[in-house]
Amino acid sequence: MANYGPDDLVISCDDSGGTPRTITSYIRTIGGFKIEQLLQESHSFGDTWFESLLVGIQRGQDLTLGGLYDDAATTGPDVVFKTMTGSRTVVLTWGSTKTSTFEAWVISYERLGRLNELTMFEVVLRPTGSVVEA
Repeated sequence: MANYGPDDLVISCDDSGGTPRTITSYIRTIGGFKIEQLLQESHSFGDTWFESLLVGIQRGQDLTLGGLYDDAATTGPDVVFKTMTGSRTVVLTWGSTKTSTFEAWVISYERLGRLNELTMFEVVLRPTGSVVEA
């Protein structure tokens, strides 16, 4: 069984013009990437236990990325996320070959200035449509 560390994770996302950008070197934090199965409550009056049924729809949860801010004209998080129109193609490469690929909306993009620290950024991406696991 292979084990992977932070140097094995590759994160890429296209910018608002559709140009793919590898942004791994800017990322210092990544929230968990969770896929969930939607359920509907199915218990009725008189039942003493909670029951649910599968709806048959899956979805990806919001993905939060954060790291060092960079406003370079052709690379970095600012060029990828500051224009929030249109969806982005996100590819997460886990380890050597395992990938999660999905379209996502930029929900929020924040620049964070803090006393005695470098300027940081945080972006929240909301997957839309299917997540392709390869």
